[in-house]
Amino acid sequence: MTVAVRLIVHFLIQLLFTVGIIVATGLIVSLAKRGILRCSGKGAHAIEVATGLIGTPIHELSHAFFCILFCHRITAIRLWSPHASGGNLGYVTHTYKKRNLWHQIGNFFIGVAPILGGTAVLFLLMWLLLPGVADTVLASAALTPPDASGSVWEVALEQTLAILSRSWQTLCAFFQPQRFLEWHFYLYLLFAIPIVLHMEVSGSDLKLGGWGLLFLSVLLFLTDLAFLFLFPEGMEAITGAALSVGAFAGGFFLLAIAVSLFLLLLSLAVLLIRRLARRG
Repeated sequence: MTVAVRLIVHFLIQLLFTVGIIVATGLIVSLAKRGILRCSGKGAHAIEVATGLIGTPIHELSHAFFCILFCHRITAIRLWSPHASGGNLGYVTHTYKKRNLWHQIGNFFIGVAPILGGTAVLFLLMWLLLPGVADTVLASAALTPPDASGSVWEVALEQTLAILSRSWQTLCAFFQPQRFLEWHFYLYLLFAIPIVLHMEVSGSDLKLGGWGLLFLSVLLFLTDLAFLFLFPEGMEAITGAALSVGAFAGGFFLLAIAVSLFLLLLSLAVLLIRRLARRG
């Protein structure tokens, strides 16, 4: 493997196992929500507003948290405004210095904040209401360093298979038949549904996050480039950390994916029943 190829491989793996997992989660959740609202027909807006009572404040507080973390100045915040113009149920406006690298990198995390914040709240609720499932998630997402004896491709494939295996364990624990006989499970869904339905990122969030991702990617690439020539083990350490973090975070993000897909299947089932009832 040439020096250039080695640099690009490590860089891509680092991106895929960190921000790539976040972006993939957001994409799946957003597509599932579109399907859910499409199945709801004329009731889509009512569902959006009703679930927004819980989901929107968490969505906006997630934006606000990362604004504070990355030192952006919050100029206005509205956690719940169902009658606001433009169709937005809430908003956070903020300013930052374009020449400040920390501010620019923060734009990515502020843009995808609803995914991060929503996932954190989903797990907190699970820890309170479904501790058995939460323990399974923690066990399956245990932060373990990857085996560095193989090539970077082999290690990346091994960690990917580990994520899929752990994700399957989480799904099995969450959807065990006896869960549907526990009132804690339905109480969890009562809170989880509105949170997931409002975890999607808006067009403006995507635009803002895109610029932040660009700055973050350039910084990561330059760091890898410097390590490659000055301290090659440093670049490999970054890749190993990214693989470990990806395996760890994958189990948590799966909670949002599992709930969103569950809702999509439920919506499709309701739609099918309604159509069969009309034909009958």
